[in-house]
Order: sequence, then C-alpha cells, then structure tokens
Amino acid sequence: MIKILLILVINVHLVVLCYGQNLISNGDFEGVGCDSMNCMLFIKRAKWFPTDERAGPLVFSTNNKDTTRIALKSAFGSQKPHKGKVYIGLYNKDYIHTALNKTLEKDKLYCFSMYLSIAEKYARKTEIGVFFAKQIEIGKEITPIAKYKPCLDITLQATDTASWVKLCGNYKAKGGEKFVVIGNFKSVYKNSDNSYIFVDDVSVIPQLNNDFKCCPEEIHAESGDKITLNELLFKSNIVEIENTAYTELDRLADYLKKKQELKIEINGHTDNTGNTQNNIQLSKNRAKAVYSYLINKGIKAERMKYEGYGSALPLFANDSEENKAKNRRVEIVFTK
Repeated sequence: MIKILLILVINVHLVVLCYGQNLISNGDFEGVGCDSMNCMLFIKRAKWFPTDERAGPLVFSTNNKDTTRIALKSAFGSQKPHKGKVYIGLYNKDYIHTALNKTLEKDKLYCFSMYLSIAEKYARKTEIGVFFAKQIEIGKEITPIAKYKPCLDITLQATDTASWVKLCGNYKAKGGEKFVVIGNFKSVYKNSDNSYIFVDDVSVIPQLNNDFKCCPEEIHAESGDKITLNELLFKSNIVEIENTAYTELDRLADYLKKKQELKIEINGHTDNTGNTQNNIQLSKNRAKAVYSYLINKGIKAERMKYEGYGSALPLFANDSEENKAKNRRVEIVFTK
C-alpha cells in the first residue's frame, strides 16, 4: 500500500512539474470544462482574450457533437490538434493575448514556442508572431499594431496545411513584460486576402542557464538506434527531473506518438561516486522518472521498459566534475 501511494505521489509530482514550468496558464487551450462552453466563453475561461473586441478567435474541438463548438472538419478545412482535443484559429488580422504567470525579469532568457498550421480553405502566404507587452488594455485594439516589432515571427507558406509548423526561439526580456500577444505584426500581408491560421500549444519557459537548448533538433530514430537525452543531466545522488529537460522529453513523447511501431528501453547511468549497489538503484530510479514522465504524456507503459546500470558503462572517465555530470545520464534505445 505504501509503495502504491509513493508511486502516486511521484506521478502527481511529475505532472505538477510538467505543467508548472510554462508561464502561460492555458497554452494548449484545453481549458476546464471546455467541452460544455461556447466559443467566446471558453476563450475567456481559458484566459485568452482578443485585443480587439470586434474580432476574436474560434475554438476547434474533437467534440464535434456540440453545436456551440466548431468541429475539426469545418468551412476552414480540417486539422487534428497538435496535442489534446482543442486548438484555436485566427484570421491574419486578429490578435489574442494572455497574462503571464510571472513578470519577466530583465536580461533573462525565455524560450517561446507555439505550433501553427494554415487552414486549407484559406491557404495563403502569411506571417504570425509574438510580442511581449508590459501593458494591455483589454477590449481595446493595440493601435497601431504595426509599430510593435515582433519578438519572434515566422512566414507560413500556403502549403503549410498538412502538419503543424513550430515557431520557437529565445527571447531576452527587457524587464516588466506581463503579457504575450499573438498575431501578425507586419503590414506586408495585411492588405492581401485573408488567411486563417490554426494555433496550438503555446509556451513561455524561463531558462535556468545559457546552456539550455530552447529549440532542440528533431528526433530521427529507428529500431536499433540509441540517443542520449543531453538536457537530462542529474545532480549527484538526485532523482528528480529538472525543468530544463522538459522540452527534450516532450519532443521524445511527440516522436513516439508519431512512430507507434517503436518501443523504447530507458537506461539510467551514474558516475562512480558511491557504492555499486546504490548506484544501480539510483540509475534505475532516474530511468523510472523518465518512464513516469512519458506515461503522463500519453505513452503506453507496454511500449517502454526501464533499467539502471549504475557506473558500469561510463561515456567519459570519471576524472572531473564535468565528466561525472555527463555520465549521470539517461539513454533511450529504440526497438520494435
């Protein structure tokens, strides 16, 4: 019984960590009770607001039986959510904003990301970006919007309809920013025909150090391949996953969802500090932490197994603190 309770506590802790690092409360637009609310009520409940009260986003949901919601197949086209059940849609002249959980600190780096796709019935070249604002007057249009230079932006092509495109990058805060605004901040496409953009999974994650990789490379692995989770480095004798690793673990979860035929072995390793038996158990617990995190991300337990090898298989000689840190790692082996 105690063991079961301990596992539940660990899993809950991992879930809290998973959602705690994002400074945007509802970046995935799922919302509490969203399947029973109409579109605009949902947006307000989800803490997202149009910057112009004359226009606003639409909510798309897998719950297509509810007439107050918009099905994933609609007059705009069709798209599956990047994750979950819900995403939103914006015309290229719309803007939405949300308050950050914490005011941004001057000169600190933040990793911003969101997923985008053009609706096939309105597939035209367009731009969309993000602006971090100190003040927003809710219900009033930001005028003139073009005077704001986007902190990050991307040009979407008319062909970007089949899959989600990721906008991702670092933002160095000026200090005092309290809001995130999403929209088209450039005038080059403003006078053209409307385009319509789907948006999902928006995040702003503070970086703990400058070594954090905001936008890691995509995974390309097949059965028999092995990768090291480079962002998942543990402090000595510590099992907990630090939030610098969440982006990489989420990327692994996304890849496993795409490659349903693949299974994985999660192998934990330590440096040579401590005795052999303790290190084996420590490395196994680290591998289990990754296993639990991936389960919380929707990866089925039967597709994974985990093991600990202690200090038996070092990548580097344990002759410096830097090398020891690299040996405290988790490796993923892909199998079928």
